[in-house]
Amino acid sequence: MKFLKSLNKTLHDIEGENSLLVHGLVGCNLNCFSCHNREELICKTHEDYISENELLGIIESNGYFFDNIIFSGGEITLDYKILKELLIKIKKVYEGKIIIYTNGTIPEAIIELLEVVDGFHMDLKYNIDIDDIYNICGRNTNSNDIRKSLDIIYVNNKGFSQIRTVKYPQYNDEYLHELIVFMKDNYPNIEYRQNEFYEINA
Repeated sequence: MKFLKSLNKTLHDIEGENSLLVHGLVGCNLNCFSCHNREELICKTHEDYISENELLGIIESNGYFFDNIIFSGGEITLDYKILKELLIKIKKVYEGKIIIYTNGTIPEAIIELLEVVDGFHMDLKYNIDIDDIYNICGRNTNSNDIRKSLDIIYVNNKGFSQIRTVKYPQYNDEYLHELIVFMKDNYPNIEYRQNEFYEINA
């Protein structure tokens, strides 16, 4: 697995904690509306990148600076078996939390990674009870798979997982409220956020 050359220290992804944000160059199975990562992480060819061994060395030398290591994409779980092998090695040299960002379309990946991560931050792109994606995802998705991922994350939450939805301009206040109700009714004991939408290059 290859990773973006620039690793980002972030204080806002997990509020009040130092996190190292690592982007995997694995592509994505969606083409979401106004995706901020698509041009740089999915469409662009990276001849210069961080290898697995290089990343492991960086974490072994500097991991004590960070409360969390966050793995993102694209969709980082596309290569979940390779990712799991790497995370097993990381856990031997790093004592902080490991968080995975995911779109929840691959529930088998979440099952596979449960034992080696501390939490999942899942993007709930649309209300799966209504099953109307407003073309947000750009590709067909399976609502049953997304529900399975929600169920798995919810049941196995160690206190570090969260679900979030971007407030896309296609969604009106009523639709966003219905999502809040859906989460309260089905997954009341997990953090749920609705994040502001930011236009690319705005």
